[in-house]
Amino acid sequence: MMTAGDTGNAPGTPGRPPGDEERMDELRESLIARLKRIEGQARGIQRMIEEKRSCDEIIVQLAAMKAAIDQVAINILGHHLAECIEKHLAQGREVQDAIAEFMPVFRKLS
Repeated sequence: MMTAGDTGNAPGTPGRPPGDEERMDELRESLIARLKRIEGQARGIQRMIEEKRSCDEIIVQLAAMKAAIDQVAINILGHHLAECIEKHLAQGREVQDAIAEFMPVFRKLS
């Protein structure tokens, strides 16, 4: 999903702005860091259940974990939409076609 090869353009070639690969790497690293924090949250919630903590405390932590997962999804969706639009424009296609291609992915999260 997040590689320069997706559009057939290497980093720094026409169609891929200079520095795009670095931004993609930063996004990838940021998402991995978020997912590692979410993984830690899940372990913490498991521990809370094992320790028989109150339902209120557990629900608060579950809500926080869900919000963190939603943020990962939003970041990935935003990147995917941008890639769809770039690809369609580079192929001389309409932006509306890119959005139509994007919508089934978007609906999976709503």
